[in-house]
Amino acid sequence: MARKKKENIRKDVRKSLVNQLKAKGADIGLYTDKIDDYMALWDLKELYKDDIQKNGLRDPETGEDSDSPRLILSTMRQMDNMLKSLKLSPDDISPEDMDGDL
Repeated sequence: MARKKKENIRKDVRKSLVNQLKAKGADIGLYTDKIDDYMALWDLKELYKDDIQKNGLRDPETGEDSDSPRLILSTMRQMDNMLKSLKLSPDDISPEDMDGDL
């Protein structure tokens, strides 16, 4: 069930970004490829979140600090940088971009 919800959220995020590019007249291969890169980072972020939720902040086997908190922050910074480079913003999301699942 949670997996299905994540898949729906992922689709909504990608759709919103593509719609923003279309609204700017910038939905060309170069930029849609960058959206695919952004979504790959989104997938990583979700994996790090799952790891933290499942295992906590420490590696259950070694007792050492988990890398996931550091990696999720780094990934999110990179995602923000990508949005800035594409000149996309959550403020630009229109109601038709959202399916009501968020």
